[in-house]
Amino acid sequence: MATVSARARYIPCCTRWRRKGYLSVTAVRQGRQVRRLYRATPLGRAALEEGKKKVRKLFGELFEEIVKPDPYRPARRKPRP
Repeated sequence: MATVSARARYIPCCTRWRRKGYLSVTAVRQGRQVRRLYRATPLGRAALEEGKKKVRKLFGELFEEIVKPDPYRPARRKPRP
């Protein structure tokens, strides 16, 4: 079974987000290697906040459904001490 490196997973996403303007990239030389450092742009931070709001709303709706009592089931009584 082949393993997938972190580079193979993240570089395509980072490249796509950079093209959309969500990330900026800086090349930094470390010895013989050149590393790419990605930073979120103001547009990227705004998109992240919007995404967080959507996730919170989705989870809130999901948990409302889970926590909501069943109207056809009688309420449980608390045990007497």
